[in-house]
Amino acid sequence: MQRVRDAFVEGSFAERVQYADNLRDPFGNETTIVREVYRNTDFTISDETPTLELRDPPKSVQLFVNSLSEVSDFGMSISRLDVDPIAWMVSLQEALGFRVLVDSMHLSKIDLGDGIAAKIVVSGPKDVRSAVRELTAKKKHVVERIGFRLNSSENSMVKISLASMASAKVDGSGAAEFSKVLRSSLAATVHR
Repeated sequence: MQRVRDAFVEGSFAERVQYADNLRDPFGNETTIVREVYRNTDFTISDETPTLELRDPPKSVQLFVNSLSEVSDFGMSISRLDVDPIAWMVSLQEALGFRVLVDSMHLSKIDLGDGIAAKIVVSGPKDVRSAVRELTAKKKHVVERIGFRLNSSENSMVKISLASMASAKVDGSGAAEFSKVLRSSLAATVHR
């Protein structure tokens, strides 16, 4: 545990992974090399939305989730939070006070008729929202991910990607300044 307060707990979970490689030399001798790797998952458990936040997690967080359940004496359940990435982006725009340039959108379940559906990525150097509206006019679809760029207060470009499973990826210098506003805009989106 790194910090414990009335409203939240912050910590880091370390997972040890061992790999064993068997190598055979040209003479038929076999050698086993054991490597250890540690995967860290930084987390916050809060009484506000989102209640569980993972920062820079590995691909699988199953061991972390199992350990969290065990520590809570299996009295805790974890479920995925689904959000509309566009609504989240609009909430973020409102919090920041300026518009963003949407340069990519991942769409799925685009109804093409007769039970046929498409999954596409629309991207470009300009805002892609009008192209997506044209493509999906009167067609059912799901927005899975939206990517956009904005300038941070340090005049550096920051790239943010918001996904429907309430995950955010922030790239660029000055990215740390967006974590608080990302959390608050997500909470505003969930509570709408």
